[in-house]
Amino acid sequence: DANSRNNDFIVGLTPPVIDTLTPDGAVVNSDTVTITVDGQNFIAGNVVVFEVTELPTTYVSETELIAVLDKSLLTASGEVAVVVRNRGPSGSYIDSAPVAFTVGNAPPTLVRVTGQPNPLIAGSIVAPFTITVSGAGFTPATQVQVDRIGRTTTFVSQTEVRAVILP
Repeated sequence: DANSRNNDFIVGLTPPVIDTLTPDGAVVNSDTVTITVDGQNFIAGNVVVFEVTELPTTYVSETELIAVLDKSLLTASGEVAVVVRNRGPSGSYIDSAPVAFTVGNAPPTLVRVTGQPNPLIAGSIVAPFTITVSGAGFTPATQVQVDRIGRTTTFVSQTEVRAVILP
């Protein structure tokens, strides 16, 4: 009737909000990781999305979700966007703002340093020398540091790098 005209309204989805991810990163090639997502506006049926992959997700409460990150998604290092997706009954959805999840390399292990002059006395070295660092987990991005200053480093293998040390 005349009283019910022009009463149009819009129904929308409330966007979820991610406050924290625990853990917020994993090591390349690690086992399956369980992620706890704390935030707001979570509903049953929410799903955690890792880059473009929807993860098996358990709704705990309107402020907590638990997702399982399969090890097959942890094969390359870098930052990956994680969002929470809120689906509507029509199939439409709205995502939270993305939060970075870091997939990184395990820290290298230092076993031995060779090639330094003996004795090594400050002020007595007059020419650059090359040291060989042996260990495990080295990558082409590995850099030798002395007094927290990066030195020219050559990647030899996953177990060896060489660096030039200036006088």
